[in-house]
Amino acid sequence: MNVYVLGGGIVAVVVLLIGLIWAGARTGTLSQGQRIWLDYGNFYIVAIGLAMVLIGFLIILQLHQPQDGAEALGFFTALTGALVGLVGTFFGVKSSADARAGAETLATNAGGVGTTTPTITIDPPTATTAVNQPHEVTATVTSVDGSPAANVEVTFTVTDGPDSNTTSPAMSDEFGRAIFTFTNNGTAGTDTIEAAALGGTGTARVEFTT
Repeated sequence: MNVYVLGGGIVAVVVLLIGLIWAGARTGTLSQGQRIWLDYGNFYIVAIGLAMVLIGFLIILQLHQPQDGAEALGFFTALTGALVGLVGTFFGVKSSADARAGAETLATNAGGVGTTTPTITIDPPTATTAVNQPHEVTATVTSVDGSPAANVEVTFTVTDGPDSNTTSPAMSDEFGRAIFTFTNNGTAGTDTIEAAALGGTGTARVEFTT
């Protein structure tokens, strides 16, 4: 077998394999256009490995040309085994990277998995009331599994506005609801009300007008 024909075939196979693993690398995308770092990292590693194998076999061909078809076939089989091993390593590691990325995306989109922080909503979320008048809000505490958080202490605090630093604790009922009432001190402005329980918080606002 002519050494140049064999060498040309080897080059064609290597170029084809590099194209295949490049196409494989391009399929490993994450949300927001991010790439799995193992995709491109291993692409370059494998591409360099393929190039080194190609160079090594071409050097061997120049130093020792196959004498017959059987020797050429053995030579080509050894090269193919090396190339397949490198490409198989790439796709194996890439599959692992894709699985890891999928698991991370699933965990991110699960919304609440891996945390015990409840959701707290305050009703009404916004309101307008005359100065010197009382204002009442109801906080609803919902556990991460969607059930009401009953019999937990909810701390209400006016964190900003004319009535700031007003605070009061309350216990949630069987429906996870706790009530907070306070009276404006006669100053117009907007109060921010915060409800906190079990590490979770919720806010609402009320504007007192003259």
